[in-house]
Amino acid sequence: MSKTLRWWEWGACIGIIVCLSLLIVLPMLKRARTQSGMRSCQSNLKQLALAFKMYANESPGERWPPRSPIPGNWGVDVHKMYPEYVYDLNLFICPSSPRATVDTFTLRRNREHPGEQIGQMHPDCVSSEFYIYLGHAVNHDEVALALYQASREVPPEALGDLEIQVEIPGFDLMRAGASGTPVMWERIPERDKDFPHGSRGINVLHMDGSAIFVEYDPYNAATNFPATYISAQTFCRDAPRLSGDCY
Repeated sequence: MSKTLRWWEWGACIGIIVCLSLLIVLPMLKRARTQSGMRSCQSNLKQLALAFKMYANESPGERWPPRSPIPGNWGVDVHKMYPEYVYDLNLFICPSSPRATVDTFTLRRNREHPGEQIGQMHPDCVSSEFYIYLGHAVNHDEVALALYQASREVPPEALGDLEIQVEIPGFDLMRAGASGTPVMWERIPERDKDFPHGSRGINVLHMDGSAIFVEYDPYNAATNFPATYISAQTFCRDAPRLSGDCY
């Protein structure tokens, strides 16, 4: 003879089913959100790659844009790119990064930018907070460290000058060439929880326009640049000296 379940027994059964469903669904939603954020950041990198190639097509020797002249700012010289080649400064932000806010790259005042609207994004405020760009062809820790040290000896006001950049001995400017050369990559954070995609790794843009997720480990081989300890402790730790008007 079958027994009819009481209402609280039905409630308990439903509660167990709901809990089990959440245990299955929530991780799936988290993975989907992570994948979506990763694709958004990769999309930004790919759009920047197109802009860099457009710039290179019109520059002498097919040179890619130079690095920012701002001390400590290991990013592209935005003034060479915006607005002719890059129309939206949001492309320099990784959307899934925990550091991205509504104030990112905006003006908090306009003492040095009279007439500019407070709260609006400004090229002077764009930094290497999210993406690192060296302006030179580097694919090994040894070369990266040498470039880092050499660049610190070049006057800051000269870093944005292509001709002076060429004079940094032993280093090739970024130009059309090897497709596997890393061009731009996500900044490696100091804390694991600050990695933007839920795992220790960064998106790396290569010269052929591909953006690939690479696992980061401080013990990675030097040939795994830029997902290496040297990369993290040099280019990713300098603080850009931006205008005091910027957030």
